[in-house]
Order: sequence, then C-alpha cells, then structure tokens
Amino acid sequence: MSEFVSKLKPPMKLFIGRLQISPEHSDRLTSTVVTVSVYEAVGAEIEAHGATLVMLGSHGASGFKQATIGSVTSELLDMLPVDCLVIKTSS
Repeated sequence: MSEFVSKLKPPMKLFIGRLQISPEHSDRLTSTVVTVSVYEAVGAEIEAHGATLVMLGSHGASGFKQATIGSVTSELLDMLPVDCLVIKTSS
C-alpha cells in the first residue's frame, strides 16, 4: 500500500503546484490518498479539517457514459454539505 501512495504523491504535488494558489492559502490545502469509498473519504476529510470548500476534478464524461456509469463528481456535488469548485481536467 505505501508503495502505491508513494507513486501518487509526485503527480499530486505537481497538480497542486499548477493551481497557482497564494502561499497564504496553499498552507491550508491538503491532499489525501484513500482506499475507501470516495464518498466516505471526502466526508471524513471535510469533518476532520472543518473544510468550507472542496475542489473536485472532473474529466468531463457526458452522454451515455455518464448516464450508465454515473458521475462521481455530480454525486458529490449533490451530497456534500460545503461549497464545491469543479475543475475540468484536460484529456
């Protein structure tokens, strides 16, 4: 498991660096790799950190794919008790 998490840390750090967040706000930014349900994990992180904003990535699935598989981002938008910012990732 730790090898899996270790491999994910560099791309996460790169992604966060590209967000161009001011140092005063980036100190409060956290990222976490989890192996449970995304819904459980995001809810737990909101509670643990007292978050008031969640940034979600979306790869832009639409049409039949979204209707049959569902969109995690769409479901999180409906269930999260805080404001959300959706960032569309490029393909």
